[in-house]
Amino acid sequence: MSVTWRLFERWMAEKGIRSERAGMLALGLSHTAAQHWKNGKNGTAAIIERMARDLGHTDQEIAAMLFESMAEAATADAESRKTLERLAKKVRAVALVAAAVLAMPALPARQAEPGHDGLVKLFIMRT
Repeated sequence: MSVTWRLFERWMAEKGIRSERAGMLALGLSHTAAQHWKNGKNGTAAIIERMARDLGHTDQEIAAMLFESMAEAATADAESRKTLERLAKKVRAVALVAAAVLAMPALPARQAEPGHDGLVKLFIMRT
């Protein structure tokens, strides 16, 4: 099964859509596209992005999905697949680092210290 199919299943569940046909109609696609996705083909980048955004994925996560879908393409040679899979992993890693940085609490400012001239100076450091 393709990246698009797995995303489509999650998208239908999130939207409360119970049949593949209804899901395809909601996306404005032919009902036969679902069978292609089940058989390993992927949807267009626009469809993948639309479903991913509806599910709340970030730009980095969407980029990783797109790289994965390109790697799965039947026309991709072995070297291209390796490259696209590597890029998908890198994009996922960047997304994880970004999420970790955003989740960190703000660092406290340092206490005021008297300077050489006797005046109190305040140093604020941010990362």
